[in-house]
Amino acid sequence: MGERVIMNREILFKARTTKKHNEKHAFDNVWVEGDLIRSGGKYYIHTTGNKVNVDEELGKIIVMHEIDQTTLCQYTGLVDKNGQKIWENDIVNRTDLHVVSEPSIGFIEYDLENTSFLIHWTNKVEYSPTYHWKDKLQVIGNIFDNAELLEVE
Repeated sequence: MGERVIMNREILFKARTTKKHNEKHAFDNVWVEGDLIRSGGKYYIHTTGNKVNVDEELGKIIVMHEIDQTTLCQYTGLVDKNGQKIWENDIVNRTDLHVVSEPSIGFIEYDLENTSFLIHWTNKVEYSPTYHWKDKLQVIGNIFDNAELLEVE
């Protein structure tokens, strides 16, 4: 039997934090990214890189932000042509168009049937595997903050 190869893919999630009752709270309805934790029926993001210096010892603390689970997005493991992470629910723009009828704007979704991230093109009824296009895509927003970008004329 051959040696098992373990992929070194970064598994990350991002979501908006829940609305807080204190409007001065720094994490009121903002995007956070990190590890997903589910506990007691609620969802949290543990942001990566939380460090604290206690008694001159560098240690880790666990900071979890309660999130609005309807905004949960998984990192695809890919970056766009500018090096920006491509997330599920991101809106992307093709930057290599040569023919006007080709798809140009789409959003990233996870396709359970094919167990892969796909681009759902808005101006053409077509889906494409995300990894084929990564060097020709630019993230221009997401479906939660920039839904108007998906409006087709």
